[in-house]
Amino acid sequence: MASAAYCTIADLSLAIRSEALDGFDQAILQDCIDGAADTIDGYLRDRFTLPLTRWDKAIRRCCAILAVYDAMMARGLNATSAGDEQLQIRYDTSIGWLRDIANNRTTPDVIDSSPRGQEAVSSARAEVDSNSQRGFQRGDGDYYGRIAFQGRRRW
Repeated sequence: MASAAYCTIADLSLAIRSEALDGFDQAILQDCIDGAADTIDGYLRDRFTLPLTRWDKAIRRCCAILAVYDAMMARGLNATSAGDEQLQIRYDTSIGWLRDIANNRTTPDVIDSSPRGQEAVSSARAEVDSNSQRGFQRGDGDYYGRIAFQGRRRW
C-alpha cells in the first residue's frame, strides 16, 4: 500500500533553508519524501489504521526532516560542518520521536482510516479515571462546600 505524502517539496523548508536544496531534481526530492513517509508508516502501523486521513504539523515536519536528511546524505554530509551536525541531530531526534510513538509514549494528533475515523488522543490531554463514588454528594459540607477531612491526621 502506498503511503500518504505527509509533506510536499515546498514543506521541505520546515527542515532546511530552501537554498540548500537548489540543484536537486524534483523527482529525487519526491522520492526522498516518499521514502520518509514509508519510514513514518513503519513506526505508526501498529498503532493506527493506515493510511492516515489527517495529520498534524509535527508529522509534516518529521517527514520533511527525514526527506531532507536522505537527500543530503545522497549529496554527502560533512560531519564537521555545524549545519550538517544539526541536520544529524534533527534526524536522530525525529527517529526518537517516532520510536516514542511506536512505544506508546506519545501520540501525534492524527486521524486514521479506521471505520470510526478515530482521532488520536493527544498526549497533552489528561485522562481522568476514578473509582466508584465515595459517598460525597452535592450539598455535603458547610456553606462554602468544604467537607471535613476524611483521612488519618498525622501531627
